[in-house]
Amino acid sequence: LINYFKTIESLKVLVLGEIIIDKYTYGNAVGKSSKDPIIVLNHTKTQSYLGGAGSIARNISSFSKNVHLLSSLEDESTENNFIKKNLTNSLKLVDIKKKNFKTIVKKRFVDEVSRRKLLGLYDLNDDEMDKKNELKVINYLKKNSKNFDIIIVADYGHGFVTSKIAKTLTENYKLSFVNSQ
Repeated sequence: LINYFKTIESLKVLVLGEIIIDKYTYGNAVGKSSKDPIIVLNHTKTQSYLGGAGSIARNISSFSKNVHLLSSLEDESTENNFIKKNLTNSLKLVDIKKKNFKTIVKKRFVDEVSRRKLLGLYDLNDDEMDKKNELKVINYLKKNSKNFDIIIVADYGHGFVTSKIAKTLTENYKLSFVNSQ
């Protein structure tokens, strides 16, 4: 078992996909609002987690020392500090800009007692990647196809993985794993 993990440690892994920030706001139900047909919560706490491809890359970097994450960061976003703070030292972020890109933040409001999600509020831009940056991703994938042992594609359907990028992946990467939603 130890030898198996030593083998994994030396693998060069590329994770490709959208970084998502998952924010959970917890509260205790106070009751129904007198003016609107909604449940009212008394806020208790908010917790944020690195999600999407960022979470996958971070988990893999805990046992593999050469992990690259190919994704997008929003220009001058306050969320970038949170993202970078939650990436490990053995993980290299390759940032490809996407026109009009907005950091994907998925907020969920949760009843703390039952742990049931009551509402989701998403902040994202689902547009496909523009042609200029799509070409940057394709060129990176072609140029680096021999530099990685494994590629993991985390496609959450928010426009990062286009059909041309998917075609490039299938033509250039033999050992690939895909999580597509």
